[in-house]
Amino acid sequence: MPGEELRGETVFAGVINQGQLDEISLNSDDDVVENNHSSSFFLSPKYSDLTIICGGEVFSAHRAVVCPRSGYFARACDGEFKEASTRTIELINQQPILIRKVLEYLYMGDYTTGNRDLESCRLMLDSEQGLEEELLDREEWIAEDFREARDIAQASSAEHAPNKAVSEESRTAPRGGPLCVSPSTPQDAVAAGSDLITALPSGMQTLHISCFHTLMYSTADYFQIEGLKSKAMKHFRASFLKEADRESFADAVTKVYSLTIENDRGLRDIVMELTMDNLQALRKGTRPILDNDILKQIPDFMHDLCVATLDKYIESKKRLDYKFRPGKPVYTGFGSNGRPRGFGSVQ
Repeated sequence: MPGEELRGETVFAGVINQGQLDEISLNSDDDVVENNHSSSFFLSPKYSDLTIICGGEVFSAHRAVVCPRSGYFARACDGEFKEASTRTIELINQQPILIRKVLEYLYMGDYTTGNRDLESCRLMLDSEQGLEEELLDREEWIAEDFREARDIAQASSAEHAPNKAVSEESRTAPRGGPLCVSPSTPQDAVAAGSDLITALPSGMQTLHISCFHTLMYSTADYFQIEGLKSKAMKHFRASFLKEADRESFADAVTKVYSLTIENDRGLRDIVMELTMDNLQALRKGTRPILDNDILKQIPDFMHDLCVATLDKYIESKKRLDYKFRPGKPVYTGFGSNGRPRGFGSVQ
């Protein structure tokens, strides 16, 4: 099927394909590792003088390699923290797969991304999202149970004692029902628990590779590794619109805007640049890749897109006004005899 060429990309049925990018090396002369011999010590216990523990996994490291390139590790090893004396750093709120990739960059000068890495991150994100969704669903379901129990209690009390004042106890439980005391609020019911609630299975969508690079960018920012942030940005740029569809585009944009702060424009500017450059392709069709729901769900993205669109319009108007400014020579085309008429001027 013929496609529409946009900025080196080919659009087929609403999907942007960047297959050629697989053949482009992201490494440049500036990315050569300062100490090539350090690669042989990646995850090696030989001469190791630092142990990093994360999620039950133990990584052997070398302070001479990781500290000069990471502000986080430098302060942990050089300061008056206990890690400086024990030479053991335990990372509580990090993921082993990402720590392994951080160390891979510190020793090798870059990090690799395979299917196993994407699957590990997908399971990690599914686990976190599944827990959050389960808690939200649990609260909503118990709130519904609470409302139903209250309505039944009120109906039962009104039916069996129409001429008597309804006691406070009878309002909180169905007559003869299994509930003796009903929680006063849905939040109390959540805290108490419910046998009616079962966990829902987490999503099984494939993690788009650009989301992995977003995680690496965020992790690099946490450990203060500017070189790794630059690498993650290069990888993200190459993969953001690669085989993009509605789900992968929304997921990538969501990750960028949820994992980076407002004044960190690294990934956000790339998202804006590529979105604006391919806006027509992203918005075309009955089910566009960039639909209105994404704009509603990610207000910061919508704000940036509006600002970028306004700036582009103003810049285009400035160029148009300059082109047709009064007194500027304008080519007037050809006469009836086929000869050039020459130049006139805008009045």
